Amino acid sequence: LSFWDTPTDAAEPEPKPAAKREWMFADTPVVERLPQGLEVQTNIQVDELIMSNTSLTDIELGIALTGQSLDVIPFRFSGVKGGSYQGSLRMDATGPSPKLDFEAAGKDIRVGIAAAPGQDPATFAPIELDIQLTGEGTTHREMASSVDGKIRIFQGSGQVAKAGLDLVFSDFMT
Repeated sequence: LSFWDTPTDAAEPEPKPAAKREWMFADTPVVERLPQGLEVQTNIQVDELIMSNTSLTDIELGIALTGQSLDVIPFRFSGVKGGSYQGSLRMDATGPSPKLDFEAAGKDIRVGIAAAPGQDPATFAPIELDIQLTGEGTTHREMASSVDGKIRIFQGSGQVAKAGLDLVFSDFMT
């Protein structure tokens, strides 16, 4: 208790403000070289994942690390109110510059990202998405600046909480 009761004789110096980053993405390597001969393959399946405001079913996640390539195929799930998501991710670092390939498609997804606590999942706005991105680069900044493709997200009618909108758009709009 004496820790909190200790009087301070001298004023503590003001903390220095954090240096402002010049770039959003750092100039650090995207992948480090992995040990030769390391190979990992796993497939994770979950019948039902119960979250705070909804549930996902039939989840499947396949992960393969072979040589200098990482594949996340498949990545899919279904919602308890219908809808489905399927995606894949491939990072290939076998060449001089790592390559990224990401695809995702979803129809009638009702995960409740922008929902209020305790909101009925039947009132969640359904989301459809189609994403196809490719990129290449040795650093995070090079990779981010080279990403090309499409991102299409459509949200249907439903109830959306203000806090949910803040969560979804706070990094994009500020």
